[in-house]
Amino acid sequence: MIAFEEALKIILENTKEIGIEKVAITDALGRVLAEDIFADRDI
Repeated sequence: MIAFEEALKIILENTKEIGIEKVAITDALGRVLAEDIFADRDI
C-alpha cells in the first residue's frame, strides 16, 4: 500500500484540467457544475 500523499501526487500528475462550457439543462446529465448556483427565492 502507498501513502496518501504519494497516491495524491500520482493522481495529480496524471490528470488534466478540463475547460468549462455552457450547455442546456437538457444536455447536462452526467456533468459537474463548475461553480455554485443560487436560487433567487427559498424553496
